[in-house]
Amino acid sequence: MLRFPDALRIFMENFFEFERKGARLLRSLSSRVEGGLVPGEDFFDAFERLYLDVEDVRQLLLDNDRTTARLVVNPARVIVEESRRSFAYLSLYGVHTDSVIINRLLPEAATEGYFARWARKERDELASIRASFPLPLLTANLRHHELSGERALRELGKEVYGDRDPAQIFNEGRPFRFLQRGDRTVLSIDAPGVSKEEVSVHSRGADLLVRFRDAERWIALPDSVAGRAVLGARLEAEVLEVQFGTPSSCEAQGRSG
Repeated sequence: MLRFPDALRIFMENFFEFERKGARLLRSLSSRVEGGLVPGEDFFDAFERLYLDVEDVRQLLLDNDRTTARLVVNPARVIVEESRRSFAYLSLYGVHTDSVIINRLLPEAATEGYFARWARKERDELASIRASFPLPLLTANLRHHELSGERALRELGKEVYGDRDPAQIFNEGRPFRFLQRGDRTVLSIDAPGVSKEEVSVHSRGADLLVRFRDAERWIALPDSVAGRAVLGARLEAEVLEVQFGTPSSCEAQGRSG
């Protein structure tokens, strides 16, 4: 879901018109290929409409004033690690995460007796969750039965959100930030749970390729930064910072090249 819009944008910008013109040429050369071997204009029109629809959805997802993500995590090691990866990928693709809901917490009565060992493990995982996500943490206790019906859902909502409006944004941070430091521009990207060995950065014209583990994204740079040399990238305190050179330094590099 996160990677598809970028892949589709690259195809549309680099190959779509070439494919469309090639199909027109083939249709004009021979009437024998009219029977479906070469796609017609309606196919390309439909594909273009799909691209525009996907782009509208992408813009909605990336509008941090209207859209945020909330991670739901159970206090179990495997699930916490998977949620850390999800948090990093959401940050990479520019989707703002505003809170984490810790689900299926054991009740206080479980701290003794048969479930006491599980409760101790859960407390350890809760400490890991607090250290992993610099976000508001919401909680929901383990229920005796599956939730069913409006009344049960309203009770759960009251437990999780209290008197707060669930539609409000609980954290105003931004996964992408362009900062100005002196005469240089810095792109700052949240990279929770990612190590230096799992990050790579490459520039190509007006785009910047950033990889976190097995996820990658081509980031379209603003005109004020596009074309500038990448002077370096560093990962510190779970934030990736990419530093760009000044316009004058890029011109100097171009002349020396």
